[in-house]
Amino acid sequence: SLDSSGNAIITGTTEGCSYSGNCWPELVTLKYNSSGTLLWEKFFNGGIAVSMALNDAGNNIYVAGSGGIVRYDASGNEMCSSIHSPETAFDIDVDSSGNIYVLTQDAWASAYGYYDYQNMYNHSDYHLYKYNADCTDAWDRTFDNDNDDDIPVALAIDSSNNVVVTGQSCISRRLYSTDSCQGYAYGTVKYNSAGTHLWTSHFSRESYGGSDRPTGIVIDPAGNVYLTGGVGKYGTVKYGSDDGSEILRMMFDGGGGYSSYFPEGDVPCCIALDADGNLLVTGTTMAVRPPDFPGNFNDQGDWMTIKYWSSNDIDGDAVL
Repeated sequence: SLDSSGNAIITGTTEGCSYSGNCWPELVTLKYNSSGTLLWEKFFNGGIAVSMALNDAGNNIYVAGSGGIVRYDASGNEMCSSIHSPETAFDIDVDSSGNIYVLTQDAWASAYGYYDYQNMYNHSDYHLYKYNADCTDAWDRTFDNDNDDDIPVALAIDSSNNVVVTGQSCISRRLYSTDSCQGYAYGTVKYNSAGTHLWTSHFSRESYGGSDRPTGIVIDPAGNVYLTGGVGKYGTVKYGSDDGSEILRMMFDGGGGYSSYFPEGDVPCCIALDADGNLLVTGTTMAVRPPDFPGNFNDQGDWMTIKYWSSNDIDGDAVL
């Protein structure tokens, strides 16, 4: 991420070891100036790095890992930290008052990075934690859709400090099976700053769900929520701020078919709004290229970026 002065802050995972040879993952955070000079480096025993956030002024840096969170000031001094275990963080963000929100899932990975995929899809839940600016606990909330699999992905905070979390949520199970999910949807939940539940919405291309999974979230100045994700095609949806009702869905299918590199076809990764309120979605596509493009099909995939004009704000399906 870039701060307000154009400095680059990078976070990741490194290995710490004792003199006796015992080793563990640590969060490492680096700050470079605009010329590429390293300004400082900091380490925190918080497991595997997952996400990072800056406050609006870029003066404070917040890093989430598999074992905890840490807050640094602009000079790299540790201001506060909090340890959470055994849950793993998926995303972190900060509101306008400096409160910290962390989205986690229970028992997804050990502190040593051995991912437990069985537990990941076994009646798991979204866990949202709010910390005060000094990293002390404020409140926490759990989303459990009818005791089914709920795998968190991302969160976003609007201008009123409401928080919206999203992930992959099971909405139907296989016949005669209690442990096998038949269909997933985007499961999105909104809370106010006090932790009061405001609404829950699910989005899927099929009524019984499929393999749909959100990959990105963004909120506009009016509080409307946009998600993108899906499997096989880009599936983007807009929810109203007040009740989470679906205002608009935007689908893109490249029609390029299957590839051993990208068996899922068209898979978006990211979503953003520009200054004019236009929506941008980017990711990988297996679309057939235009006739005048060198090579009509690339089985290793292409990057595809789509821009939806804000004038497409109508009921029904949007067009490019």
